[in-house]
Amino acid sequence: MPNIGTQAVEEIHYEWYDTLEVNLNTQNVVFFATPQGQLSNLSGVQKTEAFTNLSNAGQLPSSETFNIMALRIQIDQYPGQIEDNAGKVFPFDQIVKAIMGHSSFRLTVQNKEYLTMKTIFVGAGCGVDVRPALAVADPLVLGLQSAPAATNGNPSNGNVYVLSKPIPLNDQEPFRVAMQFDPALMFNFLPASGPQAAPPPVFRVTFSLAGILTRPIQ
Repeated sequence: MPNIGTQAVEEIHYEWYDTLEVNLNTQNVVFFATPQGQLSNLSGVQKTEAFTNLSNAGQLPSSETFNIMALRIQIDQYPGQIEDNAGKVFPFDQIVKAIMGHSSFRLTVQNKEYLTMKTIFVGAGCGVDVRPALAVADPLVLGLQSAPAATNGNPSNGNVYVLSKPIPLNDQEPFRVAMQFDPALMFNFLPASGPQAAPPPVFRVTFSLAGILTRPIQ
């Protein structure tokens, strides 16, 4: 067993995760800033282990260290249809493509930037899973046209974005993942607000940091 000073520790595979909510007006969110027991950013629901496994805001527990080795993003299936005022239904695949294609993120540790990239390159499937062309409203190009439906891939432990060099997190060292959106482009195909518009949909986005956690033997 390795040791930190005179303290025996163990190393385990672990994944820190945090779930936040995105709607038509979202411009930025910060993952890992809201631990268990606090309120979710849009719905106001108290965050439990179903939302995050972080117990301290933006830092590891005392006497624990973590090496980030891989990243994953998952967008939850929306529980219902998404349609405009005329009743046109938009496939969930296009929602995923819109969120992933019009956002980026920065991972910082102690205010030092360690990773910046377009979100679409990080998804559960390491990019875009293209399906046969369908007549859909493409969120990346205005108007109705024939375009392939796409998702950010199927979640798989063998198909994630793996770092070429681990990013270390020390105990109680502040870290965050800030994600920026361009809502004007991202959701330009969804209904505008108004008396005939459907309620603005809310999408749950989960960001995960996978790697090796070192902690005192339990």
